[in-house]
This record gives sequence, structure tokens and C-alpha cells, in this order.
Amino acid sequence: MNDSKQVTNRLALYFDGSCQENRNVTADTSAGWGVVIVQGDSGLGKGDGDVIEELSGNVVTDSNADGWLGAEVGSNNTAELTAIAHTLRWLLTKPVEGKVTIRG
Repeated sequence: MNDSKQVTNRLALYFDGSCQENRNVTADTSAGWGVVIVQGDSGLGKGDGDVIEELSGNVVTDSNADGWLGAEVGSNNTAELTAIAHTLRWLLTKPVEGKVTIRG
């Protein structure tokens, strides 16, 4: 998608996060997040709409690394919080017009 184009229509931003094991988590526990932006989604769970962008990554737990958002451990919770942060960041940096639904 070209950043200069204005996104119109109804948008649904889906996000989630997870980790390898959610017990005794540490900074070394593998955790990841994902975001999918769908244009024209009906919200009925029927796969309507077009995927216009996908984002994903690992939870960054090193306070000196690029992309660190404050997570000290990799966990299901820090992965989901990282996912919502990237969802909101996407929304704030795109010229969106119309209704937006965020679903976790």
C-alpha cells in the first residue's frame, strides 16, 4: 500500500500476541506479536474484506535495543501489549478516513 494514498472504507485491525511457554518467563522467553489490517471486513467472521497489511515481530526485552517498548520478559501479556502498541502506531501514522474497529 502506498503511504500517500488515503485509506478509505471500513477498516478492521486485528492483533494478538503469544509466547512459547507462559510459565516462569524471563527476558529470554520467546514471545511474538502480529497485526493484520483488513479493509472492508464485515465483522461477521466470514473472511470478508482484503488484507492490506500485515505486521509481526518478536517482543523486545533489551532496553538498549531498537523497538523496545518496556517489556522486561517475553510473555503472553507483553506480546499482546506489544501487538496493541504496534496496532495503534500503525493507525496513528496512516491517513485513515472512515470507521476503524480494533479487535484483539
